[in-house]
Amino acid sequence: MSIWKTLRKKGAAFTVETLLQAPVENALGRYGKVKGIALENGELRLTLAPNGLDREVEIRCADIDIAADGSSVRIGSFRSDLACVEQALNDFATAPFPISHSGARAALVLLRKLMF
Repeated sequence: MSIWKTLRKKGAAFTVETLLQAPVENALGRYGKVKGIALENGELRLTLAPNGLDREVEIRCADIDIAADGSSVRIGSFRSDLACVEQALNDFATAPFPISHSGARAALVLLRKLMF
């Protein structure tokens, strides 16, 4: 892989992580605390400390859809190392996350063109 492709992938991953941090925390905040978010090999990986559990749960998702105008991001087809969390997320957390900040929308439009 060329250095430019590597840098583009790393830059895109950082952008996705930065842009999705707040909406993901808002969407999942009532279920627990998001401890980490990363984009690796085209897959979104989250670490969540669910309310009422003494352990952290890993959540993965490869199905990410950014609206053409950057106004929303939909994440679906969740996988987790805890079956009940996986089922709950697939049932209730696949609605699009709204992106209200105009700068974030513009960045997502550019990211969508580069990656998707």
